[in-house]
Amino acid sequence: MEHTDRTQRSIPLIITAAAAMIVFLIPALYSIINIGNVTGFAASALLMLYGIFFVKVNHWISQHRHQKYYGLLLKVTLLVICVFAVLAVILGTLMIRGADQTPKENGTVVVLACDVLGEEPGPMLKERLNAAYDWLEAYPDTKCIVSGGWQEPGDAVEADAMYRYLLKKGIPADRLYAESRSKSTYENMLYSKEIIENNGLEPSMTIVTSDFHEYRSIAMAESLGIEAGSYPSHTAWWLLPTYFIRECAGILHWWMFGY
Repeated sequence: MEHTDRTQRSIPLIITAAAAMIVFLIPALYSIINIGNVTGFAASALLMLYGIFFVKVNHWISQHRHQKYYGLLLKVTLLVICVFAVLAVILGTLMIRGADQTPKENGTVVVLACDVLGEEPGPMLKERLNAAYDWLEAYPDTKCIVSGGWQEPGDAVEADAMYRYLLKKGIPADRLYAESRSKSTYENMLYSKEIIENNGLEPSMTIVTSDFHEYRSIAMAESLGIEAGSYPSHTAWWLLPTYFIRECAGILHWWMFGY
């Protein structure tokens, strides 16, 4: 009976792990593969294995937890899990706060790039550009910089695709500037600042990017002496877990290395 009860308790673990694996696989169908969904899928697979071998694993732990080295290994494993859980809460809170930084109405809009598919912005980038369009329509005197220099084989340069998209939406060319050198968020801020200074634009920034990305973008802008606020775009539920993990890694990298 006890064995059966333990087996039944593993079912929610298996179901949760299977659902998580699917969520982290969905972005790959859109050619989105990064540290976020790779890490998430790997963690989900480990949880799945734990659920499948729930009884055996728990029996092994109960037999070895009091042994010196195995006990130490278990404690270290639990400590690492706790540290990552606490970090996830802290970083998640910072992301939420970053998405709620009110910008100046006349600040220069800076739209940060992400995925481009062929000649067109990908799903997440369209969300960012649509958010920027709404802000530019609401404040017709503001200027806008589209920032991003990545170009995958067969795809357009990010800034070029973004520039064309906003032109098609009806934003006049004299309100748009394309920054096509940057390969990172820090460079987005650095090179956009150069455009602002070289063209006499409003020095404060209204940063338009995905909600989870606003905290790091604003922190980098402020490190360069730029006053910045956020106007975030919405992130689809099926992309959020992948990009939450990726952004956690990005924030930790920023804290450790400053870029």
